[in-house]
Amino acid sequence: MDGVIGFRRQSAFLEAFFAEWKPDDALTLYGGRFVAPFGRGHHDFPGILTRIRAHEVQMIGDAMGVGGTWNFLADPRFGEHDISAAAFTLDRTFLSSSWLTRRRCCDERYERYNRNTEQQGGPANNGQMDSFALSLDGDKFDFAPGLSYQLSLVSRAAGKEDGTAREWGYSGALRYEQRWSATHRTLFFAEAVQFRNAEGRPRFETDDGDETTIAERRNFTTLGAQHRIDDWRGTFAWQRDQRKRSVDTLPTENYLEASIGRDIGHGFGLDIGHQYGRQLIEESGRLGTTHAVLARLSWRGGF
Repeated sequence: MDGVIGFRRQSAFLEAFFAEWKPDDALTLYGGRFVAPFGRGHHDFPGILTRIRAHEVQMIGDAMGVGGTWNFLADPRFGEHDISAAAFTLDRTFLSSSWLTRRRCCDERYERYNRNTEQQGGPANNGQMDSFALSLDGDKFDFAPGLSYQLSLVSRAAGKEDGTAREWGYSGALRYEQRWSATHRTLFFAEAVQFRNAEGRPRFETDDGDETTIAERRNFTTLGAQHRIDDWRGTFAWQRDQRKRSVDTLPTENYLEASIGRDIGHGFGLDIGHQYGRQLIEESGRLGTTHAVLARLSWRGGF
């Protein structure tokens, strides 16, 4: 079928909605709906699709609970270091609903059309505040001004409807920016994420009608670099998504992305690029090769 489709799967939703309290300059406490402090690629990877892919794989969103960040060390030589912690459950309130978009006929791939429910299952979906995340961040080192790191841990309880085990996630990230001159600088970035008992080891029905569980270890790795000259930027990144399962196996996916972009003023940016992928083709269920031409118009600003 030929045709042009636009704005088919668009929606608006709240990613975070919380109250914040700062008892002093070193401590921040918050409560409400938030993204758990685990991993960093989903909010700061350069490129076009690198951040989006990290968002889909590793971001722990829809978290409802309490958390805080403590700046426990601020030293001119040894840098600034923060520890963050949060306790949460999956948000099943009206805040998890999307606006404007409703379920599309005959297309089950678009999932965010209604609020979260207990019946949908998934990790942390048990109505209890027994999932948690911890994160350690550091930067502003005197001996390496452009270096920053993050180590984080997340543990989500098994979903009440389908889970059979607690999910554990671990991540480590490094970023280093080398300034060559006032106008030239290069950013190197890397992150490795692993989930054990991914998705809470859910129950699974085989083709023979028997019930088992899917034991999955998921590894998501990113390596890349971005070079900037004044308002111009060029980015190259490699990402791998490896899912080792006991049943219903999936192939390892690899992506290479190259792009160039420019800040065009008033907070707007324009990027164009190309992605080569070895990924799962949904229609065939097999690993295939894909090529994609990418373009993104972005805006960053505040109100």
